Parts: sequence; C-alpha cells; structure tokens
Amino acid sequence: MVSEFCAGNKTRWIFGHWLIAAAIGMFVGILGITMCVLLYAVFRNIPDNYAMVIDAGSTHTDMILYSWPGSKRNNTGEVTQVHLCSAAGGIAEVSLENISVYFKPCFDESYAFIKDESQKNAEVLFGATAGMRLLNQTDPKKASDVITGVKNYFRESDWQIKERNVGIIAGSTEGVSGWITTNFLLQTVLKKGSVDDTSGAMDLGGASTQISFEVSDSFKDSENVYPITLFGNRFYIFSQSFICHGVVQSLMRYRAALVIEQSNPEGETVDFKSPCEPLGGNFSTNSSYFSSVCVRADFVKGGQTYNFVGTGNYSECQRVISNLLNYTECINAKLGHCVDPDKIPAEATRRRFFAFAAYSYITTDLHIPMISSRVEAERRIKVLCDYTKAQLVGVKAVSKNKKRKFETLCFEGQYMFTLLSELYGFKTDDEWTHISFTNQVKSTTLGWSLGYMVNATEEIAAAPPIPKLKVLPFSLLIVLFVIFVLLSIAFSIHGYKKGKNATGYQSSSKAPSQKSVISVL
Repeated sequence: MVSEFCAGNKTRWIFGHWLIAAAIGMFVGILGITMCVLLYAVFRNIPDNYAMVIDAGSTHTDMILYSWPGSKRNNTGEVTQVHLCSAAGGIAEVSLENISVYFKPCFDESYAFIKDESQKNAEVLFGATAGMRLLNQTDPKKASDVITGVKNYFRESDWQIKERNVGIIAGSTEGVSGWITTNFLLQTVLKKGSVDDTSGAMDLGGASTQISFEVSDSFKDSENVYPITLFGNRFYIFSQSFICHGVVQSLMRYRAALVIEQSNPEGETVDFKSPCEPLGGNFSTNSSYFSSVCVRADFVKGGQTYNFVGTGNYSECQRVISNLLNYTECINAKLGHCVDPDKIPAEATRRRFFAFAAYSYITTDLHIPMISSRVEAERRIKVLCDYTKAQLVGVKAVSKNKKRKFETLCFEGQYMFTLLSELYGFKTDDEWTHISFTNQVKSTTLGWSLGYMVNATEEIAAAPPIPKLKVLPFSLLIVLFVIFVLLSIAFSIHGYKKGKNATGYQSSSKAPSQKSVISVL
C-alpha cells in the first residue's frame, strides 16, 4: 500500500511540475504578446511639435526654434525655446542670390535639435518687422522680391512652410504677440480672470514702437482691439503701433526738426545746435541720412553737409522732443507720421506694463531701476544730459556695454520719458510705478516671437501618432513571446507523457503480484 501511494504521488509530482512550468510559460507568452500588440497598435505617442520663428529685423535676423507637446492644452501649445541662432545684417540688404547663404547655417544648426520623429513636420514661420515695413513704403517691388526669394528658399529646405506664415507682419500683430509673450511667461493666459490679472506690453524698437494691453468686453468693438483665443480663453487686446517712432528713426526726425527750425531761408546754415547731444559732441552727415520715409524730404538740399553741434541743454532737449511727439506741433512742422494721443485709451495708465527692448537698454544705461518713480527717472535723465562728451567717455569706460553710443543716450532717455508721459499718459509717480523696465520674465527674453509662436500653435495640427514600440523591437519581442507559448505547449505535452509513462509503469508492476495471489490460492 505504501509503495502504491508513493508511486501515485510521484506521478502527480512529475505531471504537476511540468504543468506549472507550462502555465508560467503560457502566461508570460500571452501577456507579452498582448502588451506588444497594445504598445504597437493601440497605445501611441504624439510626437513633440517643432517650429522656427524667424524675426527679420532691420539690423539682424533671429531664428528661434520652439517646441511644444503634441497633446496641446485646450488647443494651445505650451511652448518652450529650444535654440537661438542669428544672422548678421537686415534681410532687406540681402541679395536674392545670397539668401541661401544667409539662412542655411542657422537652418542646419537648428534642424539638428529636432527629434527624428518630428523632423518631417517641423514648420518655419517668417515675420519681417518695421525695417521691411519701411522698405515696402519706399520700394514695394524690392520688398516683394525679398519675400518671394525667402519663400523660394524655404520651399527647397527640409522645413514645412505655409504661405500665410511668410511675410511682413503688421505692427498691431507685433504688439499683440508681445502681449502674449509677456502673459504666457507670467501664466496669466492659462485661465480667464479680470483684465487686471494680465499685464500690458510696451516694445520700443529702432523703427517703431508698440503698446498693447487687455481691455474688458465692453471695449471689444473699439478701434485697434483684436480678439484672440489662448488655452480655451478669449481675450480682447488693444494694440497700437507707431511706425517711424522707434529710437533710430526718431533720432533722425529730431535732427530733421532741428534743420527745419534753424535753417536760414536767406542762406545755408552750416552748423545746427543740438541740445540733446553733449557739449563738445559733433555729428556730421549729408543729405542721404534723411532718405527715410520717416522724414519729410523737401527740406533736404543735395550735396549739403549737415553738422550737428552738441550743446547739452536739457530744457531745450525736452522742448524739441516734446514738439516731436505733440500732434499739433508735428503737424505744423510738416514732419509727417504725427501721433495722436487720443488713440491711446485712458485706461492704459491703470494697467501694469512690462517695457522691453530699447526701454530696458536705455534704463539700464541710465541706472534707472526696473521699477522707479517718474521723478527719479527724470532726475537720472537730466543728470546725464548735463554731461559733456569728455564725461560720457568716462561713463562708457566703466560700462559693461562697450558698444553703446553714449553720445545719443540723453536723446534716447528724454525721448523714452516723453513717449511714456505725453503720448501714453503716465504723468504721475503712481502711474509710472506700474511700469517694469526689463527684457526678461522668468529668464526668458521678452519680444514678439514667442507670443507669435504660441498663437500659431492654435492652427498647427499635432503630428501623426507613432507606436510606443517600433517595428524591430516589436518583431523581436513577438518572436520571443511566441517561443514562450510554444515552450509551454511542449512542457505540457512532455509532462503529460511523463505522467502517463509513470502510470503505465505502476500498472505493469502491480500485475504479477495479483497472479501470485491467485496461484497461492
């Protein structure tokens, strides 16, 4: 009896041992095949999107590569900057045959930062700003040829291009995009609150200046108000751009105003007193200097030399610049491109603003704090305007910005001050403290390109989903797990045969003992 029990137990152990191994192999095989199929055919990654915004300015071109997750947030991409590359020289000065040479180094450099699965869908967006706007006024054919040449080069590149995303952007678009950049970095556009939750943006460039801020729904139908949708929220943005009122063009207009005011109708004036330039300073030029559309051309006399002698007279500097930005005085002087302060809503002074680009450069060089009082800013400007050229040489020697032309800093500071005070209406210390002079928010440079990209993500579809498991790993893993399944079947058969053989052996060993019992009986 004991031997029979042991033999039966052994049979069960043999069969059970192989059955457990077969069950484990079958479980691993089926589970592995199922997971592989799900990862290859069902669960898929949405690749990151990439796009490059080209900021084509008057002196250089910035090419900024951005990315955002393919799964957007309420149809808007949460954009981050990946890479920045610049090309020297304004796009308007590049000949058509050299466009490839101009763009290719940055295009190749930026393309290397794009993940392999996203490269074929990477887009390029090109926006030319105020420099090209001015060229479009003086030489529309040349401006059109430049844009056509840019489009042709982009078509031959590895980047995707939409025709509507290549051109000269409007000043209002530049302003709205600057507002988006500011509030995207501040994260105030992620949810819809009151207009006081967002901050306005003020951009001062070389050829133009922009101001933009959110208005309440009651003003949404007003002039220069633009509706935008970001992260599922609707905003109404007032945006006003003034061409010819950047610091470079305004300096030219200032000198033109001096010529108009001081010229003697009975004879040629050789020297012109320049109160915004330092005592001992001197700037000489010819008629070609005043060739911009921002300056009235009829006062220019061909072949004449214009010599501007600095007098360092703060009160006179203040007067001339005030006349430049005073609508009536500008009209009377027939300078053209006169600005009307009535176009700026009075509620602007109740908003918080970030003032960047030249605003930040000027205040940094004047040692005006990021947030200051109007009185303190005016005092710093007056102190510098009283400096002689020799004193300014000493200032430049200890400055971190060795490229700065300190001879024009008095003009720039007073121009900025008058622009904010008289055109935009920041007339009190309390209103002035609403302005933060800075070029960065959260270590990211302020400007229009980031906001332009964020807004554009609304219309850029996510790239097609790709399997979480690529073809080669999928194939190898399927083979591996099929082997597991086949082995489990083999284990089951082997275990069954082992068990059956053991049972057969047990039966045959019992038979003689039964016969012996019979014979004995």
